Amino acid sequence: MARDELGVTLTKVNQKDDWSRRPLTPQQEAYALADVLHLVELRARLAEKLSAAGRLGWLDEECEAVARLERLDPMLPLAALFVGRRLLAREMAKQVRDPSELTADILESFRRPFRSAGGRRVVVEVSRNILYGSFFDEYLPLVPQPTLVLAGTEDGYRSQDMLGVLESRIPSCTTRRLEGCRHIVQLDAPAEVAALVARFCAAIDP
Repeated sequence: MARDELGVTLTKVNQKDDWSRRPLTPQQEAYALADVLHLVELRARLAEKLSAAGRLGWLDEECEAVARLERLDPMLPLAALFVGRRLLAREMAKQVRDPSELTADILESFRRPFRSAGGRRVVVEVSRNILYGSFFDEYLPLVPQPTLVLAGTEDGYRSQDMLGVLESRIPSCTTRRLEGCRHIVQLDAPAEVAALVARFCAAIDP
């Protein structure tokens, strides 16, 4: 198109390069620059032709329609990887002190949400809200029930700062850190977790 409209011939010599490798070579930098250098002029030339044909409005309509399309969430393909048993088992093993605690039934229960597109979307949305804090800002102050949050001292997801946020945002929130536990505290310390939950429930509903 650049050749037909502008008389410019663009080289394709670096088209199939590995562009993730750094630093880029001077030839690659020149190729990347040439790839976009003529876009403004090309756009103006094509818009002029469309306008003369009475079709420029068509282009505007199509561009607006594309802009309204739901963007592909970049985390969804990553979530799809967890359908695989081996990857899920490897990642789950990082969340407990003793990976032998992860029975086939437990792994399958964690794998189940990743098996459907809808389930993966929910997991991604919840994960993003937790990671970036928007979930805290909007919804946590609306929780009316007394809430108990348990986290391990070796938990890579629930930091002490996060527990502080929960305590400050949820109107009636109690947090506890379990020494030496990782993310899945109910597997690392089942008796301690059961006792804490039992005492918490007894205190709010004598």
